[in-house]
Amino acid sequence: MSDPSTILNERLLNGTLQIGSVRVESIVAEYPLGISYSGMHVGLDVPVMIRTLRPSIKSELSDFPRFMQEIRKLGRLRHPPVVE
Repeated sequence: MSDPSTILNERLLNGTLQIGSVRVESIVAEYPLGISYSGMHVGLDVPVMIRTLRPSIKSELSDFPRFMQEIRKLGRLRHPPVVE
């Protein structure tokens, strides 16, 4: 069976990866805890950022608070190009 991340990356590369109303467009950055993607909300036609946890991290509950801390910091970010 193929690795899920390999399947997602192949779909991302050929432009067919869509999650709900969000079309995933590119990988922005890879972090120790996960991967950030840029995308487009197809219904609203606005850019979005998607942050995922690596499967190996999801099983380690000790790292979840760190992920949530990063999300809270990003949630407080206010800047004209940042979509809220």
